[in-house]
Amino acid sequence: MTIAATLIVFYLLQGSVGTRSAAEALTTAQSGINDALIQLARKTNFGSAYTVTIDSQHTAQVTVCNKGRKTTGCSALGGCDYTNASDMGKVEITALGTVKGRNRCVRVVYRIDTETGEIKLESSQEVAL
Repeated sequence: MTIAATLIVFYLLQGSVGTRSAAEALTTAQSGINDALIQLARKTNFGSAYTVTIDSQHTAQVTVCNKGRKTTGCSALGGCDYTNASDMGKVEITALGTVKGRNRCVRVVYRIDTETGEIKLESSQEVAL
């Protein structure tokens, strides 16, 4: 009976560790979005693909598409398409948070007022992987 109880506890703990890592991956992705927003506030024409490393187990791959949309999957850096005229004045930021092999992706779109430089959130969503 104790072996069965031990196995049940082991599997329950393994599941909670995975859930916690996934939640931390989402928070890490949101940290990448916040970092890119700071970069945009400093320089409104900022556009780049880079990695934010929080520590050895928490990283966010961030892609900032200034006046464009990301056309590649969340796990690939870069991939901005600048051909749609309706994207002028918009910035799309995609961040893939990774923690202990768990990944979560967040995509946000901001509109930048060309006269005042004001940055307004237009949409925010978690992207299914």
